[in-house]
Amino acid sequence: MTARSRFFAALAAAVAYGLILLLFFEVDVQQDSAAELVARADDARSFLVADLFFPPIYALLVPLTALAFARQAYGGAEPGWLKAALACLVIAGLCDWGENILLLASLETESPNRVDAAHAIAIPKLAFSGLGALGILALLYRAFRSRSRPSAPGRDDPPAA
Repeated sequence: MTARSRFFAALAAAVAYGLILLLFFEVDVQQDSAAELVARADDARSFLVADLFFPPIYALLVPLTALAFARQAYGGAEPGWLKAALACLVIAGLCDWGENILLLASLETESPNRVDAAHAIAIPKLAFSGLGALGILALLYRAFRSRSRPSAPGRDDPPAA
């Protein structure tokens, strides 16, 4: 499997898991107040626990496969802008975990301070996610552009006979 294929597979996994969260869970619980969160504890718990598994996909798997592909696509050294964008995804994932943990801790007893802190963490999470997504989109552009024109054999290509 090539580095490009692994990168595409990681992106597909992130998109698929995100769609599962959107379609099968009550994602709006993240916006609820402390009282609403306690009232909807069952929906909130199921979503928040499922959402704990999303950051390892988009903040660990995608950046690692993106770096491997970038090393191949850019001749061994990934560009600095991509490293910064991927670091943004890692930070977004850490913020997402913090937000989810704070909201999970608020389910048993109404805790407006924890919920407010979780809502505050969501702001940098969204900002860093957006910056990271821009880097991924730029790398995708590179992947599709390089696919449409012939290239020299890379290190993931089989040796010539």
